[in-house]
Amino acid sequence: MTKRKGLMAVLLAMVVLVAGSVTSDARRGDRGERRGQATRVYTLPANAGNPEGVAFNRRTGAFYVSEARPGSDGQSGRVWRGTLRDPTLEEFLPPDPARPASVGLKVHRGRLYIAGGQEGTVEVRRLSDKSLVARFALCEGCFVNDLAVARNGDVFATESLQAPQVIYRIPASSVDAGGGPVDPITVTPPVTPAAGFNDNGIVLTRRDRFAIFVQSNTGKLFRLNTRTRQTREITVSGGELTNGDGLVLRGRTLYVVRNQNELIAKAKLNGRLTRARVVKQVTDPTFEDPTTAALARGRLLVVNSDFFPPPQGPPFTVSRIKTP
Repeated sequence: MTKRKGLMAVLLAMVVLVAGSVTSDARRGDRGERRGQATRVYTLPANAGNPEGVAFNRRTGAFYVSEARPGSDGQSGRVWRGTLRDPTLEEFLPPDPARPASVGLKVHRGRLYIAGGQEGTVEVRRLSDKSLVARFALCEGCFVNDLAVARNGDVFATESLQAPQVIYRIPASSVDAGGGPVDPITVTPPVTPAAGFNDNGIVLTRRDRFAIFVQSNTGKLFRLNTRTRQTREITVSGGELTNGDGLVLRGRTLYVVRNQNELIAKAKLNGRLTRARVVKQVTDPTFEDPTTAALARGRLLVVNSDFFPPPQGPPFTVSRIKTP
């Protein structure tokens, strides 16, 4: 072997060794984060307004955060994008006059679903090119708060202010067509509307037979049969769920984000989804009025919305915590 070839072989071996070390370190760091107690914090740009919703894309590892209130530049309704490895987020969807506020978010099969809050809308965009798939005006003088998307593409949206209370179902066919009929499902009774925010976070069970949603002002849980359209209250024991906001369902474990309380309640559901027992209430030093959460590779991404006084102000953050 010549000296030149020998030197090149040594350099190549060093490159491979360093690359392997970096990859191993990254994997060890990821495993360490999953095992440990440490919370990771992601920061929105300084001009961002109060965030509210979060959605995680399991295929790409990206997550998206909605903007419910104007930032320091007076803009609002943007959607921010981050990754689990990067400490800061960047703008994904710019301000849009048709979307002055963004609230609940969901990712499903390459599409981003956005609840429009006080605009009473649901907007659907392709993640690949950000193009508009459909926009639905569901109601006026209302607040479309959170979303759940079924495997077949049907969208279920909560509305928080009106009486009687309604869960809106947007058929997948209407979404794919760029517009069409919307199906309002009245859930009163048994939901009795009260002052403040009523129906809020919503999740679908594994086979989409039931939608579980929380009434924020009362802390009550309800189960909507998506086939029969019948609603019944889920009996809650072991703790309170008042100020319940975003929901995360993992098997029969339901996580309820309690915004003003700065807590996440962990509840166990029975097989018939008629009872829920609160087994734990957890907090984190990084919480600042958390509103919603999403599962991200075994941990929870929690949005710190800072909605309630005393406000801490920007920059706003997202916490990634160990699943309780």
